Amino acid sequence: MDEETIRRCTEPFFTTKDRPQAVGMGGSGLGLALAHAIAERSGGRLDVESQAGKGTTISLVLKVAPAAPARR
Repeated sequence: MDEETIRRCTEPFFTTKDRPQAVGMGGSGLGLALAHAIAERSGGRLDVESQAGKGTTISLVLKVAPAAPARR
């Protein structure tokens, strides 16, 4: 991804695909936006690392919930 795409990739409805193809292929531009929103609302984050010609890594980091007390 180029810098502009990395910056915008979590915006709702942002896609790099042509819209007619995206609709038929399921690319609505909501996947990363939804994952990003869930991560932020739960105190986590969505990290995006990308190198042109090498690939992109998306990491979803979530907090671990405290363990429930043991039942007796």
